[in-house]
Amino acid sequence: MKIAVIGRVLANSQFRYTWEELKKRGYDVRMYSPVKFIYQGSESMELKDEGVLPLKCGKIFGKLFFYDIIFKLAEFKPDIVYFLEEPVEINSVFIGIISKIIGAKYCFITWENIWRKGVLRNIMNRISISLANHIFAGNEDAKNFMIKRGAKKEKTTKLVHTGIDTQKFRIKNNNEIRKITKDKIIIGYAGRIVEEKGIDDVIYALKKIKSKNIAFIAAGEGPYKDKIMNKCFYAGKIEHEKMPGFMNAINIFVYPSRTTGVWKEQWGYSIAEAMSSGKIVLVSDSGSMNEIVEDGKTGFFFKEGDIEDLKEKIEFIIKNKGKMERLKKNARDFIAKNYSIKKIADMHEEIFKKMLI
Repeated sequence: MKIAVIGRVLANSQFRYTWEELKKRGYDVRMYSPVKFIYQGSESMELKDEGVLPLKCGKIFGKLFFYDIIFKLAEFKPDIVYFLEEPVEINSVFIGIISKIIGAKYCFITWENIWRKGVLRNIMNRISISLANHIFAGNEDAKNFMIKRGAKKEKTTKLVHTGIDTQKFRIKNNNEIRKITKDKIIIGYAGRIVEEKGIDDVIYALKKIKSKNIAFIAAGEGPYKDKIMNKCFYAGKIEHEKMPGFMNAINIFVYPSRTTGVWKEQWGYSIAEAMSSGKIVLVSDSGSMNEIVEDGKTGFFFKEGDIEDLKEKIEFIIKNKGKMERLKKNARDFIAKNYSIKKIADMHEEIFKKMLI
């Protein structure tokens, strides 16, 4: 089986796990990504890894256009083409058409879990759906919206495109950072530094607690960093290879996302990494985070934007430290069972085989 995987996320090493695993199983997998681009509207990215083939790109209506992919796919002649971006993108339609011309099966993934209106948006989604032999959705709402737009239920699967490296993200102490922080309780956040991630809420909640024994560390890149860097310990961007060390240095991982008119939390990859590392996760009830966190069993929820509720949940976790070991184990076990690299690769392999029947 020859598989072509296309998308900007492949510039990040953690989003190549599934495809590298399938390569190990003997499949001919090629990954393609633009060389330079803005990632998720907030971070400048550059493709550096030789394992991903670079794409030459142009622009159409201000959007990045993968014109070079037509030559790459014509040369490779894959059996499966998987586009790791939204079906509303012109690249989805373009790659879907190319797939049909070369006789490949086409699939894409969607994460969009807020129903967004618009004639052009609806047209682009429906064309992509009509071209797809299978559709992957990162969360339940995204799956249901695809079906509502015309996708066949039996050809739409809720499945993230990459798993968690449970060998790297495991329960282990980071003694080097602990030498600096000593006995402080470390609350950590890792992700995009943008307003809708709700980082301000953590800062305000900790001010209400008024404890000198708690420190908040935020890691990531984004346009909102100037707003928060003097209000917490801002670690900047941490390369993914060093992220296990970050997770093992903290006590509580917080993900305080806020819903906007056009976006709500779609999954939370770093939440899953924290859970795999055996950390207490405290997340807002925005979007689809309830699909990986079960309140009181694998983590805790607070009402999004409710600083008082967030404060109370932090205090509860700290005061009941001895009761958290079971929850940490539950979180680790849940990710290892449902989101390991092997599990996600197994599920993709099974679906790809069915697509070719």
